[in-house]
Amino acid sequence: MSSIPNLGQIIWPEESTAVPKGWEIPTNRKKLKIGVLKKEGFEEFVQVKHDSVTNETIVTGYCIDVFEAAMKALPYNVDYEFIPFTKPDGESGGTYDDLVYQVSLGKFDAVVGDTTIRANKSKFADFTLPYTKSGVSMIVPVGDKRSKNNAWVFLKPLT
Repeated sequence: MSSIPNLGQIIWPEESTAVPKGWEIPTNRKKLKIGVLKKEGFEEFVQVKHDSVTNETIVTGYCIDVFEAAMKALPYNVDYEFIPFTKPDGESGGTYDDLVYQVSLGKFDAVVGDTTIRANKSKFADFTLPYTKSGVSMIVPVGDKRSKNNAWVFLKPLT
């Protein structure tokens, strides 16, 4: 550096002299441990399978796709691995409450899944904003019991 006295300070994008977050060269390359719940039902959101041929754990589903898309959108690389929350026999390690509690214990850095945000869970971890609208919905067939030949049907309220 002393042989090149004319060099100035580094100017980062947007004319900033502060090193942007994420632009630092990582020294330990620690992977984030992302906990996922192995469970039955609603496997469209998160599904954990073990491939006995390759001896690998395969994690798929809508929540996984959203997480991976968010990670790819970052302007820097973050290494992570999905770790199923299971017992030694491979069965589910518990409920989503149990899984979120593991974040506070340091077993996982984060959790990905169809986790309901509740007050008791927020004691153990911070949550992102929901990316789907929650609520209970029903789809039912419509049955029209009114007579089709009734000329006074317009007097009935619309539903």
